[in-house]
Amino acid sequence: MGSLRLAAAVYAFARRAARGRRLAYAMIAEPVDAAIDDARLVYRKALGEVFLRLVSEGVGNGELPPQDAAISAACIVGACLEGLVGPLAPQAASIHDAGVGLAESIARFCLRAVGCDPAVAVDIISRGGSDRWSVTAPPPPA
Repeated sequence: MGSLRLAAAVYAFARRAARGRRLAYAMIAEPVDAAIDDARLVYRKALGEVFLRLVSEGVGNGELPPQDAAISAACIVGACLEGLVGPLAPQAASIHDAGVGLAESIARFCLRAVGCDPAVAVDIISRGGSDRWSVTAPPPPA
């Protein structure tokens, strides 16, 4: 369940960023003044806390291998944000498929990074793959 919820969270984050491209890019990468930069830190911390909870859940139930969940969560935040910078940039081509492929790629990467078997990661993503995913309620089994 932890891996599925982690995939759902990463996927939802990336899809929402793709839909709100200008705002997401501004919040992630645009040069800003100190007040906005402080808001970014708060935003990153909140995102990291969600990922920390989900990685800890996966480790706790044996779905993920033992690891420092706080470090893993911070790395997931970095992977999500860096994975979005190029595609969200104003000069980038438009995002095709409403960001589904982008979100799936980032979610797969993050699952593999925390030790989820690549085949399981692909299966988790293929079972979700829509806006029906949420962090609190996983999609129904296929």
